[in-house]
Amino acid sequence: MARMERKKVTETLKTRSLDPMDLPFSESDLKKRFDLVVCDIDYTLVDFEPANQAGIRKLKEFFGEKMGEQIDIIFQLVLEGNRKREDEPWEHREEYESLMEKVAGLQPVTSKTFGVKVWSREAYIIIAAQATGVNLDKKKVEEGRDMYWEELKNNYRLFDGAKKFLDLLKTLNIPLLLMTGSDAVLNVNDDLTLNYDPEFSKQYKMRRLSADFPNIPTIIGDPIDKQYPEYFDNLFGVEVKKLGNFSPERTLVIGDSEKADLMFPRERGYPTLLVARG
Repeated sequence: MARMERKKVTETLKTRSLDPMDLPFSESDLKKRFDLVVCDIDYTLVDFEPANQAGIRKLKEFFGEKMGEQIDIIFQLVLEGNRKREDEPWEHREEYESLMEKVAGLQPVTSKTFGVKVWSREAYIIIAAQATGVNLDKKKVEEGRDMYWEELKNNYRLFDGAKKFLDLLKTLNIPLLLMTGSDAVLNVNDDLTLNYDPEFSKQYKMRRLSADFPNIPTIIGDPIDKQYPEYFDNLFGVEVKKLGNFSPERTLVIGDSEKADLMFPRERGYPTLLVARG
């Protein structure tokens, strides 16, 4: 696929929530300025952390308190690292890079084709087990993985303000396209290395999203995830065009991460809105 031409960088707007009362523009301005909204899901529309903690509690029951806590520590480090620019000072960068080497080492084959899948809960489980001295086999890893995602799905909730925002888009008749990264659901080998099947991972995530976002077009980061500009080349060059002829200037892109959600769209001339709840 040919790379999209970069346009003038625009300023990122900020909001503390997606409640229409908190937006940096009025409802009438939203309708006047934008013909399409492209929006991230986790931590933007969905209050992901309570759902994640519900999944972690299940893992603590299954693997033990110490190992479950270690899995959460790994996840939180990956989450923070994913939000940091490479040139941004960060006290945990060496620890993060060491963790990424371990995650990559568990994906020796498919990472050569698809890159390292950094969100793999299977990898977190295996690394946490090694750190806490817990013996695992393939079945245990997969059972823990499935248990985590099932409990997360059962506790998946929209932010209150996000629901109001989605209702507003419907009222204003502004179409919505959802963008989201891969959950990196991997197949586990007998030797506890991991293989990536893009379709398996994509369908696994679609099942957890289908109840909350029925009939809304959703672009998942399988096989190319959001940390790569090619994800956005496909998003804007192919997927947006399936919905209609929308110009960059009249397409609003919304996310909770400047690095993962907004940097590449902004470089292409798309207006961007950062949801900064912290």
